[in-house]
Amino acid sequence: MLAACGGGNSGSSDTPAVTPTSGLAVDGYLKQANVTCDANGNGLVDSGEVKVTTDAVGAFSFPSGCSYGIIVTGGINVDTNQAFTGVLKAPAGAKVATPLTTLLVGGMTPAELKTSLGLDANMDLLTLDPAAKSGGTYTNLALFQKTLAVQQLMQKTAESLGGLASATGSDALQPIYTEVAKAFATAMKSSSSGNLASSTALNQTLVESLVSAATTRVAASDTVSPSVRTALVSVNSATFAAVIGSSLKVQADAILQSSDSTLVSVTTTQQGDDKVSAFALEKKSSLNLLPTSTEIAVLKTTLSETVAAPSTPVVANNYIKLVDNTISLTSGTASTAYTAAAFQSAAGISVAWPLSTSSMLDLSLAEVGTFTIEEGKKLSAAFKVTDESGSSAEVRGFIDNISIAKTSSGLVLRVANTATAKVYGVSSDGKKKAVVNFSSSVAGITNTLKATGSNSIILGEVVNYAITSLSNDFTGISELSGKYKVTLVISDLPLRKADGTKFELMGVDVPTGLSSVGATTSSSAVVGYGLTGYITLTNTNER
Repeated sequence: MLAACGGGNSGSSDTPAVTPTSGLAVDGYLKQANVTCDANGNGLVDSGEVKVTTDAVGAFSFPSGCSYGIIVTGGINVDTNQAFTGVLKAPAGAKVATPLTTLLVGGMTPAELKTSLGLDANMDLLTLDPAAKSGGTYTNLALFQKTLAVQQLMQKTAESLGGLASATGSDALQPIYTEVAKAFATAMKSSSSGNLASSTALNQTLVESLVSAATTRVAASDTVSPSVRTALVSVNSATFAAVIGSSLKVQADAILQSSDSTLVSVTTTQQGDDKVSAFALEKKSSLNLLPTSTEIAVLKTTLSETVAAPSTPVVANNYIKLVDNTISLTSGTASTAYTAAAFQSAAGISVAWPLSTSSMLDLSLAEVGTFTIEEGKKLSAAFKVTDESGSSAEVRGFIDNISIAKTSSGLVLRVANTATAKVYGVSSDGKKKAVVNFSSSVAGITNTLKATGSNSIILGEVVNYAITSLSNDFTGISELSGKYKVTLVISDLPLRKADGTKFELMGVDVPTGLSSVGATTSSSAVVGYGLTGYITLTNTNER
């Protein structure tokens, strides 16, 4: 104006005007978070670099501008009111810093990330605010759901890894989170297991690959604390991923599947859930086992069910129960009732051996509430018998691919033609081992259990068939006597005890292939609910 009036100085200089750099920190908006202009580009918050603080709605501004990438640490999530202990990053020019821009800094291209997450190819992840609302609803709900799901996955992976060394708080978790994000970006770029979230459920295989890659990277990183690296020395990365992967998926899927109105409450619950890290620390001594071991399969199922369970215990009301916790063995006109408690006691139960071919198992079931069976459900069952006298004698067996459907007649169980059924035996001196395949003999067998009422299941004929099959490799099976420990397990059947509580979660690993010297070359594990007890065989030579 002064220049226009012909007086004064125009105020011009050789230095151009500075345009402030503004943006948003979003994991839900982060208030009171520190935003650093990463001038040296090393990805770390260094002294001397310019820092600003976000306001009450996650907004920040560098008055003198920032032409470099930015790093966001600390702060409080305004939606969940929980402290943010991770690290968000965004490249130069970005208007938002989110878990997704953090993956871009980690090495993914926008196209790769959008493809892996099933997002619109035209979305600009560097400028679009995932938490924006219009008229009280999210304008980019799918983007926000997937942003929060990715954050859940990265944050809980970092917390679980840090938890193995009892490392908590921002100072310990921030470097771990950074390594986790880099590992995720690298693994997602090179994934041969498909995309992470093409639908409203994460890819389980890829989740486990991401967690395994993160574990390996954190264990080798000199940016995390020595205590964390030491804790990970004895951890098999694939095993760790197998144990916690499905539970992390459960948490993230809950966010993905929430609605506009429930997204905040669901995210609050999942972000505050520390069951995964607590369980990993509790079971740390088992994390050096092979991921294919039965114990690891049991741990995985146990944690998944714990995480999936509501925070406030409720009485399950849709299942079938075993009336009086009793099963009877009927041979001819004689019937003997056995309770689960007696079977599980040190004394166990006494059974005449060998079984009559006409022997039947009788059990009464009762439906509680109204349970459903999802379409395509498949069951597996297994058993393990070991000699309590101290010999090496044992028998294990399993059958898989049993379809189950609920009809007006009851539960229809059918052994598929593609089912596998095998028995593994070891002689009393441990020198003889054999695997017998009886898949073709059970293929197509169908049985119906009444969900309410008494049922009779063929036992003697099946057992004697197995005896005949094994007798080609082992002698004296029909003359067995003495005390044996027996484990029975079945997967995915909504059967509970009479009081509604579940049977014990356990697993049975059955060798399915042997080398020329008797070493196990392959095996199948069945994990589910079952019983372990004792049976004393009283030889009667009845046949």
